[in-house]
Amino acid sequence: MGLIDRIKKNNTWEKDLTVLLGLIFIVLILNYILASYFIRWDLTEDKRYSLSPKTVEFLQDEENIPDKIIFRIYLHGEIPSELKKLETAIKEKLDEIRVYAADKIEYEFVDPNAGSKKEADELHKQLYDKSLGIKPTDFYVYSSGENRHLLIWPGAEIIYNGQISGHIQFFQQKRLNTKMDLNPLVNTTINNLEYIFVSAIRRTVTENKKRIGFLQGHGELSEHQTGRLRELLTPYYKIRNIELEGETSLLNLEGLIIAQPKRSFSTKDKFLIDQFVMNGGKVMWFLDQIKVNEDSLFLKGETFGIPYNLNLDDQLFKYGVRVNKDLIVSQKAAPIYVPNHPQGILPWLFFPVLEGAGTNITKNVDPVRTEYVSSIDAVGGDDISKSIVLTAGPKTKILKAPVRVNFNYVMLKNDFADPYEYNTAVLLEGNFTSFFKNHPVVQILKDSMNYKFKEAAQNPGKMLVVSDGDILKNDYDSMMMKTTGRAEYRYFSLNFNKYDVQANEGRPKLVFGNEEFLQNMIDYVMEDETLIDIRSKSITLRLLDKDKVAEQKSLWKFINIVVPLIVILLLAVVMILVRKRKYAS
Repeated sequence: MGLIDRIKKNNTWEKDLTVLLGLIFIVLILNYILASYFIRWDLTEDKRYSLSPKTVEFLQDEENIPDKIIFRIYLHGEIPSELKKLETAIKEKLDEIRVYAADKIEYEFVDPNAGSKKEADELHKQLYDKSLGIKPTDFYVYSSGENRHLLIWPGAEIIYNGQISGHIQFFQQKRLNTKMDLNPLVNTTINNLEYIFVSAIRRTVTENKKRIGFLQGHGELSEHQTGRLRELLTPYYKIRNIELEGETSLLNLEGLIIAQPKRSFSTKDKFLIDQFVMNGGKVMWFLDQIKVNEDSLFLKGETFGIPYNLNLDDQLFKYGVRVNKDLIVSQKAAPIYVPNHPQGILPWLFFPVLEGAGTNITKNVDPVRTEYVSSIDAVGGDDISKSIVLTAGPKTKILKAPVRVNFNYVMLKNDFADPYEYNTAVLLEGNFTSFFKNHPVVQILKDSMNYKFKEAAQNPGKMLVVSDGDILKNDYDSMMMKTTGRAEYRYFSLNFNKYDVQANEGRPKLVFGNEEFLQNMIDYVMEDETLIDIRSKSITLRLLDKDKVAEQKSLWKFINIVVPLIVILLLAVVMILVRKRKYAS
């Protein structure tokens, strides 16, 4: 090799080294600069790998999580492959949460079946905790020559301040097996993970819960008739019954739920509620304007809907709404049992299924079932904002009171030409003015109760008016417990219609959105919007077409196995030919 060739070779080596060192320097500088910034890109259309803005805001506020929370997850160990996918998704979601919550969130996975049988049994007993902890799932493995039973614990313990403060249940199914398609269960659970974890965090760290009272004394729904809603609210609010006995009745409340009253409100009662609003209280009215006696309907096949005399129309009008004395009938309706009809269970036009009105509160919430619902009109000036949150949708009509209600309505098909979409739930926001301003009875009430009267609210308030009380009414049953000698009550979901459940042997065809709607609305009215965006979030599952998979299975097997081998062989032949040509003498 000549001198010139050696110089060229040395220059090439020095040039390569310079380029390498330059690249390393650039990488180090970029790494140092970008370390000060947090950047994540989620390119999916439904943002499935991103937390909602409200969640991020909640997690980043250091005051919201004062101490470390540890999730001890027991969906681990020997579990089906489909549930392994869920396990991975849980880890990924917690990693995402930890990015924003810094060192306040930790987690660990524990195999609940590890160790000796005695140790596993002790742990299982601790986890179940007399049905107050994690509820297990029996999984049966059916395969050629093998039948096995696995006990799966689809939940987690929440450790806060060094103690177990609560539990998470990822899904509720008691029995699964290898012959079942587990993908719908897994995908639904993955879709709910953000809500599951953020609600658990919020439930754990909330110390000073806002107080909501369920009004009693006017024939309102009982504690058991609203038991399911109370169960949903109790982790986040302090719930108690309240009666309007004096001026201090509502003093220690932030919210008031008036659930389907049936008796008239006195002037004094209206005054106490009015001043509760003027002092910043939030009122949620769930009112029936028409009384329908279903006992007469089932016994005689016919009854009449007649107006209640609640003595609230003038007060609600002052606040900005008029609940009309009518009933909405709709072709889109929940079912009822029709005596002596060959089909038995039929859509009942007086049970309209309502749609969300496009607000974020009802976004992605399933249609809401109602019973004997009336229309609502927004009235008054622009000083109070009026947002429609539920409508009866198209193919509806109204019947003015008194209304003849009979089972002939199940035969109606084409009598729904009214194009108007009737409102059934209205949200009021703004600075409310007292109904009793310039009212002649005010001075008497002030003197008798020694009450400091306010003519208007000092700060903007919120109020919800829904023209149906059954929207939050649940069915329930009870069982006498031998251990305690007391009755234990079970409350059924608000998302199911009891007649649909009966017709399908406990597996209803129709699932409604009553629970999500009520939770969203109450959270919004009570000014706690952390979970609304999460409940409204949905992930679009783009599943494979099963028919097309079966039809083209052989073709894609060939493409995935044979084609890569052919490509490798062609590349090998090309390389051999190139080498022969390059080194041919």
